[in-house]
Amino acid sequence: MRRFVISLGLCLFAGAAGARGVLTEFDAPGATDGHFGGTFAISMNAQGDVVGYFAQRRRDIAFIRAPDGSFTTYKAAHRAQSTAFAINGAGTTTGPFAYDTEGIDHGFVRTADGTVVTFDGPNEAGGYGTIPVQINDSGTIAGYYSDQQDALHGFVRAADGAMTAFDAPGSSLSNNTGTFVTNMNARGAVTGYAIDEDFAQHGYVRHPDGNAEGFDAAGANQDTTPSAINDKGVICGWYSDGNMVSHGFLRAADGALTFFDAPRAGTLPDQGTFGYALNDKGVVVGYYVDANYAYHGFLRSREGRFTTIDAPDGGTAQTQGTFVEAVNDDGSTMGFYIDARNVFHGFVRTP
Repeated sequence: MRRFVISLGLCLFAGAAGARGVLTEFDAPGATDGHFGGTFAISMNAQGDVVGYFAQRRRDIAFIRAPDGSFTTYKAAHRAQSTAFAINGAGTTTGPFAYDTEGIDHGFVRTADGTVVTFDGPNEAGGYGTIPVQINDSGTIAGYYSDQQDALHGFVRAADGAMTAFDAPGSSLSNNTGTFVTNMNARGAVTGYAIDEDFAQHGYVRHPDGNAEGFDAAGANQDTTPSAINDKGVICGWYSDGNMVSHGFLRAADGALTFFDAPRAGTLPDQGTFGYALNDKGVVVGYYVDANYAYHGFLRSREGRFTTIDAPDGGTAQTQGTFVEAVNDDGSTMGFYIDARNVFHGFVRTP
């Protein structure tokens, strides 16, 4: 159940001065440091708690890292691969887990006192299983699940456990197509992408009242990947052009689109700029792939100014480097980096 589209921790590098910021690298306790193992930091709440998972003896274990650097590690079930994808302000986490003997994902929600409730999507039947991706402060969870035909459907799960399934506009219902959920805001608006019968990818936003609208960032022939939505309804993400180069975008609540590229992003296939998350002030973070296929994190201000964020111990070869995955309203960011030995590590960065 390895995914990339985490007691007391060991701090590898603390207090590294970046451009207008201090970056702290970290590893979860017991994380394996073998090839493509390590610590996978995924998201952060407004209080600065970071969640993710780490690899230990071929098993994925979920973690919460508090702002003071202390760790809580856990499994959603006995002998289960467990991944924390999101955490809300109350310290409740959610994500997928899979039993070793089964290999199919199920959803879980874990409260701050350690109580775990597991769940599956409506009519979930193998394939991807059930993948929760976000939880807001009301306890609502959003994610997606697969049906008997391995088609994907979105879901919203209320705090009382009631689940509502949905299909995004333009989504197909055949094998390996359908609706993917990537993010949800505090109001319950959901974003993600739909895969149609031609395997083209289109963005959508599902409003709290259940109405949904689709959109394409740069024309229907190029894949659109919304990755986050803030509490003002602004969406960020990226799209792929006809040359397979990615470009970042912002979509305002009224549908107006703004496109952007990091200054040092490469212009060859599978290079470019990937807008991954944003805060309510309009600051976007993500990563770009340079001309040598190395990865660099970035922060884009509301005015369009770019700051590159590179972890000091990040590798510089192809597929190595730094990925920024979240930004709070105070400008704090977090993410992970891949070092020169292809081992993953987490980081947090304060302004």
